[in-house]
Amino acid sequence: MAWPVTHCSVEPDAPKRHQQLARWNHALDTDNEAIDRIARWVAEQIPWHQGEALTTLEAHWTYLLNNNDRMRYATLRRVGLPCGSGATEGACKSIVMIRAKGCGQRWHEDGVTAALTLRALYLSERLPTLWSHFSADYSDDVQAAA
Repeated sequence: MAWPVTHCSVEPDAPKRHQQLARWNHALDTDNEAIDRIARWVAEQIPWHQGEALTTLEAHWTYLLNNNDRMRYATLRRVGLPCGSGATEGACKSIVMIRAKGCGQRWHEDGVTAALTLRALYLSERLPTLWSHFSADYSDDVQAAA
């Protein structure tokens, strides 16, 4: 995991800072409760700081509180699931590039987003369920003119 905390103001000594980061990374990979301990540790540092360091610590603490359910990596690792989004983001970028940036193709963001959303719904077999809701608002009877 790439740790979001830049805690130079908390631990100015780079080697000690890197050791702490390594301990936290190991704890996050092996113990679901590690994120709670790390968030408590960050919260305990807040009263001792001010200015930019305080703002940074508060932002990191808020991030940890808002995302702690998604940071229980030990369980994900035990069941063989990936813990990061990099591979997914990279695959999505590659697929979008291949699909939407072919020779002579020009897309507006709204159009490519709609096309990719429909394709994802189709491939996940959720399109029929969505279509019944979607078509109720966006379809009408068409009658022949002659």
